[in-house]
Amino acid sequence: MPDARPRLKPEDWTVNRWGRHAKTADAATLGIEGWQPIPRRNRKGVIVQDAVRFTPCVWDPTPARIAAARRAYLDWWGYLLAMQAALMGADLIRIKVTRDLPPMRPWNQI
Repeated sequence: MPDARPRLKPEDWTVNRWGRHAKTADAATLGIEGWQPIPRRNRKGVIVQDAVRFTPCVWDPTPARIAAARRAYLDWWGYLLAMQAALMGADLIRIKVTRDLPPMRPWNQI
């Protein structure tokens, strides 16, 4: 995962004639943590309750997905190390095995 930095993204999108926009939801659905409707007077003088809208967001990629990708990379790196040791132990005449390997933890070099 070359760009493994988590980014906050909208949970869902909606498309209309003006383009693609993040989908919103009513804050009252959040329960006690959400905002209640806001009262206001409309043009006829009647008090109406306006819903407070918000955009539900998620972190992408999740920390668990980043950790899984790093574990998979370390597994791959370990297999390369084992293959290098096995090839160095074999008496190869026409092939020279070097000690060069990719970085063990490239995410620390950012």
